[in-house]
Amino acid sequence: MKSESFKALASVMVAVVTVLGAGVACLASNDANKAGNADFNGLTAAIAAQETVIINAVNVYEHYQAYTAYQRYNELGNLLYDEAAAAGDPTTAEALERQKREMYGLAQGLQFSFFPTRYLNPDGTYATQRELDEEFAESAQQRDIVPGPHFEEADILRARANFLTGILIVLAGAFWFFTLAQAINNRLKYLFILGGFLAVAISILLVVIAEVML
Repeated sequence: MKSESFKALASVMVAVVTVLGAGVACLASNDANKAGNADFNGLTAAIAAQETVIINAVNVYEHYQAYTAYQRYNELGNLLYDEAAAAGDPTTAEALERQKREMYGLAQGLQFSFFPTRYLNPDGTYATQRELDEEFAESAQQRDIVPGPHFEEADILRARANFLTGILIVLAGAFWFFTLAQAINNRLKYLFILGGFLAVAISILLVVIAEVML
């Protein structure tokens, strides 16, 4: 190859490497920005999750407080029922019956108005954890409260950005090889230009791997 043609080829390859470097830098910067956005979305989801947990806990334990009041009035009604049945005086029995009805009425009002009865267990206890779990699952359908996938996406994008940044080192080597091949006039120039082409090929392969596999 004539010296002029060789130098022209080396010059063209220097320009090609410069363009490739700019493209890889753009990809790395884009992935880094996406990783930052994913981190922000993850933090937003984490804050929303904590807010949801607190709000659900307040609501559920309000229900549980109403349930305990329901149990108290129900038990008082049962005690008054037994006392009314054992009372020998009709006046006392009537008074106890009236109080019993009041207790049962309060218990029923609490049961139907202040806590969801579907969380009452067969043994009479209240399934607070099941209500918390179901409330959280329902909230997850309405808003983003799961931060894990966002942070995983951020880690992947950040790793890819770092990988692409590493490719810039290989392209810098290619730039150096082509520049030397252009500058010298002995046979080493063929070795340098070959090294430059090899570095470019490796860089392109690594970019494909980064975009397809990472």
